[in-house]
Amino acid sequence: MYLWFWIRCAIFTWAACSGAKKNPLDTSIGKFYLELNLFRLDPHGYTADRGWHLACSSISGNETLQVLSALEESSAFHARTLASGECPEIRHDTCPQYCHLFGDSCSFLDRIYSYVGPGYCLAQEVLIMGKRKPEVILQDLIQSQGHCDIISSDRIEFMGGSLIKDEHSIFVFAVVSDQCSG
Repeated sequence: MYLWFWIRCAIFTWAACSGAKKNPLDTSIGKFYLELNLFRLDPHGYTADRGWHLACSSISGNETLQVLSALEESSAFHARTLASGECPEIRHDTCPQYCHLFGDSCSFLDRIYSYVGPGYCLAQEVLIMGKRKPEVILQDLIQSQGHCDIISSDRIEFMGGSLIKDEHSIFVFAVVSDQCSG
């Protein structure tokens, strides 16, 4: 099982990094995905190896997350609008001038669900400013109980993010599930 995971990680990391020349804004996202999945497989070992505090309320090893391009698109849209200064403040809600694109709703949930389409649930979004390196971003998430609970949940299956490296360095990351009841 672990050999197959490492092969998938190597292929994914190569694919993510080879696209970096086309989109210089997301050069680190593949590294973040890899590190997050390594954390999910063995959270206690991962944090112990790095000397990091693990803030999750309860956690055990989970399956790796798959990248969902629609979540990357939703994250990129929000990251770009935040980085451009078009929004009155940095927050999860969609900038007011773009709410009409998401059914006249500014809710981050409506934005995410409009990108991923029907059949998905349990959407969560994380915003981090000022961090540029994937390892530092992940460390911040792991050491914050609320964020750690989001990224380590065994109820989510998909992830997507965008990192804008400018003077603000804005990282937007979202997760969803397709295992919805009812």
